[in-house]
Amino acid sequence: MLREMKTLVGHVALKIQRNDVLLNRKKSEHNTLITQIDSFEKEISAIEMLSRSLYPGGETNKAKIFAIQRRQGALKRKLADIKVQKSQKMLEQEKCEQERLAIFEKRKLLDRKIKKYESLQQQARKNKRISDAKIEDNEIEERISWRR
Repeated sequence: MLREMKTLVGHVALKIQRNDVLLNRKKSEHNTLITQIDSFEKEISAIEMLSRSLYPGGETNKAKIFAIQRRQGALKRKLADIKVQKSQKMLEQEKCEQERLAIFEKRKLLDRKIKKYESLQQQARKNKRISDAKIEDNEIEERISWRR
């Protein structure tokens, strides 16, 4: 029984190690996604500032106004593309966070399992010591009774 408990503890410990590796990978992936989202936000704010700075400040001709409008249109398309990419990364980040939480919950479950197996192992050792002590007491009593 003790050997079986030791084997179970070893298996759960191995699962915990694998789980920790997965958890670290998810944390790294999550941090990467957050960094990418931050860079998209910076790029969005830079494009918005550039778009605002394009407005003419004085007399302009028709060609210059059309050029500004073309440039603003291109910036709006680029801004829309970046916002779509940002929303995709945010969805990935949410999914990653959910997976990370699931892995963390699995880790807590494995921790409870290993504690359970260790306590069962301790109980089995204690029962064996008590059993051995009873056997030894019985043998001593038997020797004493035979000597009389």
